Amino acid sequence: MALSIQRINPLYFLIAAVAIFTIHCGSLALAGTVPDENYVKLCRYAFSFIIATWAFNKIKNDNLTIPYELSAFLFFLWPLILPYYLFKTDRFMGILMYLGILVLLTIPTILLFFIEILIYF
Repeated sequence: MALSIQRINPLYFLIAAVAIFTIHCGSLALAGTVPDENYVKLCRYAFSFIIATWAFNKIKNDNLTIPYELSAFLFFLWPLILPYYLFKTDRFMGILMYLGILVLLTIPTILLFFIEILIYF
């Protein structure tokens, strides 16, 4: 039985993408270089796309009526729109999901900070 891509939660893709980004940036930091600015922008866009896809699928599964261009707004403004939507639909658990996403996205920065401290000392 093959897995359907629609049944896989997009947050798993976000976790995988953050892990790959963290490993790559960590290895570059250990080598004494920094990742290319375009690579970092591409990763940010990928993270935004995955988060917007997850939120849009969640909205469709909840059978909510949405404005026509909500998916575009989610892609570009997810840090502002997502907490409102999650609080409106899931209350406390929605805020925890949002905070979890923020923590997940700050892991590479925290790891690079500690790697830089280890390199300099």
